[in-house]
Amino acid sequence: MSEEIANEIVKEIKQKSRYTGSRKAKTGNRRRSKSWRDREKENAVTAEEQEAFDDRRLQRGLICFGETEPLVNCGTISEEIQIAREFSAAMNGPDIEPGQVPRDYISDVFRMWVERECPAYDRSKKKFAFLVNFKKPDLRKYIWPEGADDPFQPVDISVLGDE
Repeated sequence: MSEEIANEIVKEIKQKSRYTGSRKAKTGNRRRSKSWRDREKENAVTAEEQEAFDDRRLQRGLICFGETEPLVNCGTISEEIQIAREFSAAMNGPDIEPGQVPRDYISDVFRMWVERECPAYDRSKKKFAFLVNFKKPDLRKYIWPEGADDPFQPVDISVLGDE
């Protein structure tokens, strides 16, 4: 959103509102609003920047957290766990423990990834590419697949047999 449009919206809201609080409260609200607008401008990524970033990821086969392929989100909790395990291993982090809640493990790995500036990951090379040209994701907006809160139980492959 352009700055002019944002300023016009704020101006309309101010004209329509009938705030009767103290002058000090009004000043504090203005400061918080300005601070919020400044943070939003700082974090803004244009559509062109995002498209260029996505094109580079597609060309190089790089994924972001929660994707099985570039621009393809995980569809099951098993895929989410697998991607989180790969990311964690690349960051020298812990593996998921039997009985651990997948949502907690995935959230921890997600936070580790964000702390490292959200680098794109190359699954074929098992390492990060450090292509970091996008807005940091918000864990509160993460869409969790079914089973994210069920305790993790590893599969014993020795009982599967050779079929």
